Parts: sequence; C-alpha cells; structure tokens
Amino acid sequence: MYDELAPLIAYSMNISDSLYHRYVASATLLDSFNYLAPVLAVDNALFEEYRGAMGDIGDSFASVEDLVEAVRQIGEEFPATRYQAQVAELERQRARFSPARLSGQLAMLLETA
Repeated sequence: MYDELAPLIAYSMNISDSLYHRYVASATLLDSFNYLAPVLAVDNALFEEYRGAMGDIGDSFASVEDLVEAVRQIGEEFPATRYQAQVAELERQRARFSPARLSGQLAMLLETA
C-alpha cells in the first residue's frame, strides 16, 4: 500500500525530536528525493545541512506548532510557484545520490580499504 500511496504525497514531514536525532538520517529525506516532495521539518541539524548545500528543498520550523501553522497556511493558499521550484530543486539535487555518481566514489573507497 505504501508504494501505491507514497507517490501521491505533496510534502514529506519530519517531526522527530532534534535532541535524539541530531545527525541521524531520516527516511523523510529519502522520500523527498524519491517522490520529489519538499520537506516540512522541525528544526534539525542534518536537514539544515542538506538545505544549506542543496538550496530550497523545504522548510524547517522551531516547533511542531509552527509546522502545523505552516501546513494550515499551505492548505489555505497553496504556494504553487515556490512548490514547483522546490520540486525542481529536489529533482536536480537527487542526482547527487544516483548509483552512477556514487559508484566511482565507492570504488575508490574499496580500493583504499
């Protein structure tokens, strides 16, 4: 069922506690790149690092309450232009994780091991 419904998401959300998940990879980011869905997240150092390196791939908020308010605003007035720009940025940036790009780096690591 997940495989059927996941492509229909508009945004992915990460509400994990940043104290416990400071630099832990989140499936939220994987889903965002896979399904081209911008991220809405509670402040998280790892997401901020990705956003700093990759540009506007979503938004982070100081609290769950702020995130909920942002979702409410999106529901009232969908930011179509910005959303399309975020989706385009996600599509450009996911190439960083493509097997073709990473295979060379992996081969170098294996040679030095």
